[in-house]
Amino acid sequence: MEKNVLEFLENSQRMYGEKTACEDMNNELTYTQLMNQAKFIGSCLSLKIKPTQGVPVYMDKTCNTLSLFMGIVYAGGYYCMLDTTHPAERINLILDTIKADILVVDNKSAKKAEKLGFQGEIINLDELLEEYDGQAVDSEAQERLGKIREQALDTDPLYSIFTSGSTGVPKGVVITHRAVVNTIEDINSRFGVCSGDAILGLSQLNFDLSVYDIFGVLSVGGTLVYPSMEKYKNPSHWAELIDKYHVTLWNSVPAFAQILCSYLDTKKSLIYNDFKAVMLSGDWIPLELPDGLKEHMPNVRIAC
Repeated sequence: MEKNVLEFLENSQRMYGEKTACEDMNNELTYTQLMNQAKFIGSCLSLKIKPTQGVPVYMDKTCNTLSLFMGIVYAGGYYCMLDTTHPAERINLILDTIKADILVVDNKSAKKAEKLGFQGEIINLDELLEEYDGQAVDSEAQERLGKIREQALDTDPLYSIFTSGSTGVPKGVVITHRAVVNTIEDINSRFGVCSGDAILGLSQLNFDLSVYDIFGVLSVGGTLVYPSMEKYKNPSHWAELIDKYHVTLWNSVPAFAQILCSYLDTKKSLIYNDFKAVMLSGDWIPLELPDGLKEHMPNVRIAC
């Protein structure tokens, strides 16, 4: 059993290096590109953070965000995704809680981040990647990352998420590599997830369902597809991506699956015979929803 999620990425890179690992509406990364880019980011961040340090990320989800997450782990840290639509007060409470001294942004979120009044160092991922030449990191960086990896434990944190704060103050939960590895391997074994599978990454990255979206398919050489941020709640956009990328896995709150099902009811000709699994969690599930989905996905298995 793997003890670090980076083993998922590296195993898949060895077997499926030129296969697409992640695709958004503006970019795509093969497994080799994802790993090399992540190592470059990790080599830069390893000069700025300490082992098991939290690194807040303030941007929308893209393929580059995914490589950033992996880069943070290569540097020995854990990622904490911040929602750019949340009020500054909540964002600052989270930054204070994890004692952040760096904040990673991109070109799109940089100006908004400046208004947070963050006192630490702000790193722009897009500017950092302008220095990246697309090649593997040099021997000095490899040695530095190797030493970090040697000291890593399966009980090290991988990510943290924060509650909605309905009781007044957002409360953080830290999840370890071991917990994620166990979950991923169990789900993939139950549903026979393999390199031929693709998943539509609907959940926001500060929501725990996104963790399977990322590591579930990356662990077996599958493909993660991120919808357009402007259309990510549009079922016709989902259906377009399901067809285009041959999506076989769905993982969301029941409300999104209900929206998809209602849309498919108006498109009787859309039948997804290759859909392998639908996973629903995070809220109550309408009793008619599983059967409704099976009308359009006759071979699907549904986990609630």
